[in-house]
Amino acid sequence: MNKAQAIKLVFPAVERVFNSMFQEEIEQGTVKIEEDAITDQVTVSIGVTGEVQGNILFSFSKEMSLDLVEEMSMMEVNEIDKFVTSAIGELANIISGHTATALNDEGYQCDIVPPQVIHGDNQFISMEYNEIVIIPIITDNHQFEINIALQNN
Repeated sequence: MNKAQAIKLVFPAVERVFNSMFQEEIEQGTVKIEEDAITDQVTVSIGVTGEVQGNILFSFSKEMSLDLVEEMSMMEVNEIDKFVTSAIGELANIISGHTATALNDEGYQCDIVPPQVIHGDNQFISMEYNEIVIIPIITDNHQFEINIALQNN
């Protein structure tokens, strides 16, 4: 899967979810290619299996994670805990589900696996892929990154 295909499938999924769940317009920042992922404080990894395999990583700051979960739950949250990581994992799962649907619509039979949430500063994640597409996503109040490492099987 090349960079253009990854962006074409992932960005609209993020856009749909942020428009419907948060009533926010988003913008795509400048895409870059890296060999490894260095993530922010809350990272969600979603595995993709089938004709397309790999991982999609969502990397959020602590502040953005707390703000998103407050809006999702309509409750005040002040720390990254199990509730917050579960909610952020579900948000990434929803976006990845839309992405998997788009991949299937393009003729790639694939599925996603349950999210894994990693919490901590500047985590270094090495994947078996030589090329990770990094898409910065800019919201009204925050910015986060989506790291895409997918390849055709």
